[in-house]
Amino acid sequence: MWLMMLAMAVVVLGAPREQICGYDKCPTGKPDMLNVHLVPHTHDDVGWLKTVDQYFYGAKNDIQRAGVQYILDSVIDELVKDSSRRFIYVETAFFWRWYLQQDKQTIATVENLVNEGRLEFIGGGWSMNDEACVHYNAVIDQMSLGMRTLFDHFGTCGIPRVAWQIDPFGHTKEQANLFAQMGFDGLFFARIDYDDRKRRINDTDMEMVWQADHNQGAEGDLFTGVLYRHYSPPPGHCYDVNCNDPPIMDDSRLRDYNVEDKVNNFIDFAKNKSKAYRSGHIMMTMGDDFNYQDANMWFKNMDKLIKYVNARQSDGETVNLMYSTPSCYLKALHDSGLVWPTFQDDFMPYASDPWAYWSGYFTSRPAQKGYIRKSNNFLQVCKQLSAMFQTEDTTAKPSRVDLLRNAMGINQHHDAVTGTEKQHVADDYVQRLSEATESCQGVVNDALVRAGLPPQTFCNQLNTSTCHVTERSSKFVAYVYNPLSRSVSPWVRIPVAGQSAIVVNEQGATIDSELIPIPAGVQDLPGRDSTANVELVFQASTLPPLGFKAYYVRVFSYGTASQHASERPGLQTLSNGHVTLDLDPKTLRLGRMRAGNADVKVDQNFMWYEGYGSPNNTPWQPKHRPSGAYVFHPKGRAKPMKATSVVTLDGALVKEYRHTFDMDWVSQVTRLYKDEPFAEVEWMVGPIPIEDGVAKEVISRFSSAINSTDTFYTDSNGRQMMKRRRDHRDAWTLNVTEPVAGNYFPVNSRIFIKDADSQLTVLTDRSQGGSSLASGQLELMLHRRTVQDDAFGVGEPLNETEFGVGLVVRGRHWVVVSDPADAPSYIATSPKQMFMAPQLSFAPAPMMTMMQWLSSTTGQTVQFQLCVLQFTGMRPLPANVHLLTLEMYKPNQLLIRLEHHSRPTRIPCSDLFTTLNVTSVEEFGLSADRPLKDINRFHWDHMRSNRLPTSFRSPASWAYRGKNGENDLLTVCKQLSAMFQTEDTTAKPSRVDLLRNAMGINQHHDAVTAGRAWPQTFCNQLNTSTCHVTERSSKFVAYVYNPLSRSVSPWVRIPVAGQSAIVVNEQGLTLPPLGFKMRAGNADVKVDQNFMWYEGYGSPNNTPWQPKHRPSGAYVFHPKGRAKPMKATVTRLYKDEPFAEVEWMVGPIPIEDSVAKEVISRFSSAINSTDNFYTDSNGRQMMKPAPPHGAGRTRSAWAKPLNETEFGVGLVVRGRHWLHRDLAEQMFMAPQLSFAPAPMMTMMQWLSSTTVKQFTGMRPLPANVHLLTLEMYKPNQLLIRLEHQFQADEDPVLSKPVDVNLKDLFTTLNVTSVEEFGLSADRPLKDINRFHWDHMRSNRLPTSFRSPASWAYRGKNGENDLLTGDAEPNGDPHVCGIVPEPVNPGEPP
Repeated sequence: MWLMMLAMAVVVLGAPREQICGYDKCPTGKPDMLNVHLVPHTHDDVGWLKTVDQYFYGAKNDIQRAGVQYILDSVIDELVKDSSRRFIYVETAFFWRWYLQQDKQTIATVENLVNEGRLEFIGGGWSMNDEACVHYNAVIDQMSLGMRTLFDHFGTCGIPRVAWQIDPFGHTKEQANLFAQMGFDGLFFARIDYDDRKRRINDTDMEMVWQADHNQGAEGDLFTGVLYRHYSPPPGHCYDVNCNDPPIMDDSRLRDYNVEDKVNNFIDFAKNKSKAYRSGHIMMTMGDDFNYQDANMWFKNMDKLIKYVNARQSDGETVNLMYSTPSCYLKALHDSGLVWPTFQDDFMPYASDPWAYWSGYFTSRPAQKGYIRKSNNFLQVCKQLSAMFQTEDTTAKPSRVDLLRNAMGINQHHDAVTGTEKQHVADDYVQRLSEATESCQGVVNDALVRAGLPPQTFCNQLNTSTCHVTERSSKFVAYVYNPLSRSVSPWVRIPVAGQSAIVVNEQGATIDSELIPIPAGVQDLPGRDSTANVELVFQASTLPPLGFKAYYVRVFSYGTASQHASERPGLQTLSNGHVTLDLDPKTLRLGRMRAGNADVKVDQNFMWYEGYGSPNNTPWQPKHRPSGAYVFHPKGRAKPMKATSVVTLDGALVKEYRHTFDMDWVSQVTRLYKDEPFAEVEWMVGPIPIEDGVAKEVISRFSSAINSTDTFYTDSNGRQMMKRRRDHRDAWTLNVTEPVAGNYFPVNSRIFIKDADSQLTVLTDRSQGGSSLASGQLELMLHRRTVQDDAFGVGEPLNETEFGVGLVVRGRHWVVVSDPADAPSYIATSPKQMFMAPQLSFAPAPMMTMMQWLSSTTGQTVQFQLCVLQFTGMRPLPANVHLLTLEMYKPNQLLIRLEHHSRPTRIPCSDLFTTLNVTSVEEFGLSADRPLKDINRFHWDHMRSNRLPTSFRSPASWAYRGKNGENDLLTVCKQLSAMFQTEDTTAKPSRVDLLRNAMGINQHHDAVTAGRAWPQTFCNQLNTSTCHVTERSSKFVAYVYNPLSRSVSPWVRIPVAGQSAIVVNEQGLTLPPLGFKMRAGNADVKVDQNFMWYEGYGSPNNTPWQPKHRPSGAYVFHPKGRAKPMKATVTRLYKDEPFAEVEWMVGPIPIEDSVAKEVISRFSSAINSTDNFYTDSNGRQMMKPAPPHGAGRTRSAWAKPLNETEFGVGLVVRGRHWLHRDLAEQMFMAPQLSFAPAPMMTMMQWLSSTTVKQFTGMRPLPANVHLLTLEMYKPNQLLIRLEHQFQADEDPVLSKPVDVNLKDLFTTLNVTSVEEFGLSADRPLKDINRFHWDHMRSNRLPTSFRSPASWAYRGKNGENDLLTGDAEPNGDPHVCGIVPEPVNPGEPP
């Protein structure tokens, strides 16, 4: 759940311009025709084959003919010529650069085109970001940058309504969720798996409602459309200077006249394309990469195309062309009233053909990916400190913060962070980040100086264990800043040159520290310029949220060995008190890992895949496509590396294994920090040798004893977790052509496997590709170097070099083994510690002693300035809330984004920050371009989809869906509406009718408020122990309504968040706590209740079967043998109740083993029941089942197995059994709960208030009579059904007839007259005359007379039980006798 808040002290709004854009200005199309929306567009990569600047200015046309400034110049000129023309633009980074260079007249023209909706912004981000390799934090920032720029200048007409991801190479669920939270109405993209596209075209599933986040519900739904053929124009209709298609030549005197051919070609393509879509509208993308440098060519030919196609309508043609935009096309779909299929998975990985899986770019250019992640970390630090210390003038554009914000936005582009650009473009991306980082370091320095620190020095090469200020200073101060909103205690590693050192904290205490030798491979890195030979390691304990601590460091050139970790011979076990590591003596590698209750055999090793490709650019067949920047295409299995040596370092704070391998370009350090719950694996790969002409792709593989079968989990952009299955896709049957590359998925922060006992999780410091290719395995790709281009456009192999050799990359994994139940809490917070890592800065102190440093905080040392040693920027947030964003928004305004992890919580904003006062708060959308109240998204109907909606699949829909029981709620609704006369029975349908007709979702509350109770809140997810009003309120009033016609004392269960509670009844008495008491009368039965499951016949491969092996399915239950026992669940007793309640929860039922499972609850007792048992018939009569007979029916229309899923796993169902004879009525007509928050009311105020605290709707009926129905029938008429519940002779007292006085039965109504109707209440009983059939001499007795036992619990309604009465006040009484029908065993009634 997202909480977006904008705190502000001053709000100044400019005068609004007249704006006539929006959905209302869209072309409407023509009914009964195929309406073709022509969408003129250009796709302008923010860097790919050329740099950003080269693309903008049109330089280096020998690489690619592309100049963005000419596109925008030309398009604006052409739009002005014809008011029907339209154009969309996407990349705000390019548009804004161009816009700032225009003169006043052009600016006015552009603003007018935007206001009229003729120039429309789509997507709106600074770039069209990638989806596989980006972190959600960076996506939000870059989208917000672009959308805020557009909204601030163009107002509501600058708001993009449609997300446009036409070129990224696969699409993630979290990206769709972010778009939904930003207020987009829809999303369109082009690239999906080639097989998935075929299936969707055949099934007309190219457009759907993507349910992108089950926690958000409908707020996370996003309408999504897949383009038909990439984002190019129809064949033969590209009218660009970069195209070779002939123009439309419409002079009939010419020999090359081609109008008829052009029109026929277009119409045929449009009609064929329309078969893949559901509505009478299709979208035709008219453009491509860097099109419209001469927009006249495009518009002149499209004008003709529209003219000549539409002219055919007079001859009966049904195709209608018009200029349009994606948002207008989306509106047409929305207005069509169609029902759309739903989708819950993602579109990863992308494959363009059977041998081209685009999963290589998940890892391509790993150093660049790591630098982008690190730069995002520093951008958050920069924004936080500039906001807290107000360092920047927000009216000056661009500010120093903007430089890094803009560079990060460009680096999220789908050819930047992916590593799929040319090498000189990659160099440009990195240079932009480096320059912008230096700019932001100036901001951080200024902020820290304002906080009371001396000028700071930053070390930008700590990844190579290099920091000149710490290596060349014997005395310096280290400042550790924490960008998280909670306290953390990170480990600090500082390269120094010395033999010993002391570290003093802000309180003057010397803290524990160790000197760890820098690995030889790091010291020998190409290009490393450092004198450091050791790293000083210490823990920065309890860093305050958004705050820092200072540490005084003194390094000595002499010392003792006690501060150095000692080298231990042999294969040693390492343990830090939480985690224990053992080596395998055969392999010298990690062999076992223990933590808490988890004890897992783990073999971690480096391996490499040989990729297809030839350094000589040898021609190749499709199945031998080379591995390249995009594609991962290995020739076979991974080849292992052999560990050649291991060194163990044992220190008090840090313990390490240091491995070298037979491939000397790979090394690794596995370390444990004191008391940490993870093992850190620091890997270093490179230079990867390719002198042998072989492409190499290096992985780290973890092989364990965990029985994970074919299932593993990866994150989606650092947030949601996605369940993956090897060789499987939820949306279609996967054609397994690439068993390795086809099972690789993007990993942004974590990947894990698990079984019932153990979970293995690996956290990453950058985006990587990962998979599980066998049960118990995990692997992550670290680095890759190829020898041939993969022919997808970049034009060169992925061959990174630096200092004359292949690039060396160094990174980290955090490895955690745990009990699966303990894992979620850890992996929810640990990735944030990695991507929001502490920031180090330094100040040399060559002339300052430790005592002088400590006394400088008081100003007592004259020769040294006043220094702050500790600073806290904010009050700690609750553990389940994360501060995602703190930055300056506008003058005197902050932008704050808070991210929620679990339960609701309140955050006081006024004094949240120590340097700022928040005076007012306004909630904005996620992109922070406009207030949340101004976002009104389309609602898409998918409830009647051909895929049954998740909330109405079956009675199992109660799982996670919170259906309170439709019949219970309808009964309550009818009763209360009748007693308080809330509905106009002449108005059809009434609110009651909606629930009566649909048995569904419209919850009624007016009946309760009619009795002077407060407005009610209903909790529809009590079946999952969820009720937001009770969880989020420390004080509330619970109302319990009884729909039965007798008094009951039900037990109420309300989910709350707290440690204790008091409950006060309507008399002001505090109720006693729950107690238990065993009571079962004289009965004493040995009962064994257990869960068991039957294995059903069936094969997931639809293997042919013989009749005796018919599969278990939706209709048939066909077990292979006896039930197999399992473990039980919750069984409870309520105080003084005569029953035991068994609350069961089943699911997700695993079928990954291809075994159908049918779960039962079995009660085994000492009761001698022989072969007899009894079941009810529709909740009334009791039946003694007869032997099976009759042939089953064949049903071929149901082609799919019974396989219900929800949230990506098998459906979970929760229910109850009551072990007692007479309680069916109480379970069927359960009490109805509703709530009213009372945050400001004390108990005494509630008791003294005038609100109704108790209400009685009717006089109690006799114990043997049940009120089945009370509802409004017609104006001034009620429908009442009374049911006698006992058969004749069943009970000496309760079987007798009984009189019911209807006149004053109800406390709010008087019954003046009664007429008896049939059970269906359609006509009076006197008008019903049924046939009488002679069956006394029949050979087979009717089923209702099988035996005397057929009358057990019969509870027949009786023909005399149905009454209707006029409801008028002060009427005369009328007594109606209700007599049960006499029945004698063996004799017909």
